[in-house]
Amino acid sequence: MIPNGEKESKAKRQRIGIFVDGLVIPPKEGINVHILELARDLALKRHKKVTLVIGDRGWANADYLAKEPFRTIIISSHLYYSYHAILHLVAECRFDVLQTHSPYYTVLLLGPLSQAKRIPLILEVHDIEADVARALGANQKEIKYQYSLQRQSMSYASLVRVMSKYDFEILYKSLPKNLSSKLVWVPLALKPMVIGSQII
Repeated sequence: MIPNGEKESKAKRQRIGIFVDGLVIPPKEGINVHILELARDLALKRHKKVTLVIGDRGWANADYLAKEPFRTIIISSHLYYSYHAILHLVAECRFDVLQTHSPYYTVLLLGPLSQAKRIPLILEVHDIEADVARALGANQKEIKYQYSLQRQSMSYASLVRVMSKYDFEILYKSLPKNLSSKLVWVPLALKPMVIGSQII
């Protein structure tokens, strides 16, 4: 665990746990840059306390992360995929909000945990997984699996943040109302641009 050295405010701060497997730090591309900047931006906001939980693949530089305004917990991949270990961690950190971008991790662990403990879950959608599988030449069984997995992951979420306007529009039109009503289009900026069908 890397403390951020930030003094506690007298006002209660919202405790946000961002979960990611195998983050590359210092970041070299896309998702790694985004996760780091998201954690940093949220941590610098008043009344936000951010913890980045990383499933260790040996790619995250702890010294680099120690300089950030959020705290980081780096755990083994074995513990990262252990329901009981993450349940204990979530309780210890007293998270008010959980976040991940992995449909698989959501369905396997974080979604059921968020429901059991009644903690809101934010799911980031970076791609339409079935379309990615199709573009990579996957067979129909795999494409259907990715389609089902992503929908199931959304069912656990309180809010689904879609990064691309193109993906947002496709998902909003194709998903049933109980899922499409959760969609928010927020690109790299943190301010929501579209909620439901309304541009703001």
